[in-house]
Amino acid sequence: MTGEPFFPIEFPVGAIPKDYPTLSKSVNQLIEQSKQFLNYGYSLTLEKRNTRKHGPQSLPVRIAIETELDYLKFIQKTTEVAKFRSDLELIRIQIPALEPWLYQKPLKVVKHSGSWKDLIQVCLGVVA
Repeated sequence: MTGEPFFPIEFPVGAIPKDYPTLSKSVNQLIEQSKQFLNYGYSLTLEKRNTRKHGPQSLPVRIAIETELDYLKFIQKTTEVAKFRSDLELIRIQIPALEPWLYQKPLKVVKHSGSWKDLIQVCLGVVA
């Protein structure tokens, strides 16, 4: 809402699973769901490491979402966010005094998506 940059976001990789099947499955899942395969979502950086238990392995050392679009596509909220931004712009233009309320109640904007033209007309007393 403020226009401040939010990306990139880095996530902790976490602990390496102790057993090989779980390790292999986890790393393969991360690779298959990464931006390298889906063309959106998180970027995965792998590094070859020699583990005591499993020998040489390519293990994740960095998981990051680089852009807002990557994030929105990954969580399947691109359309919802576009509607939210459109509603915000409409409200800000028509009733600038609601700006503080927008920051306090963004979920109300989402809840009433598609109804803001009518709601604004009621607020302005322009009901036909």
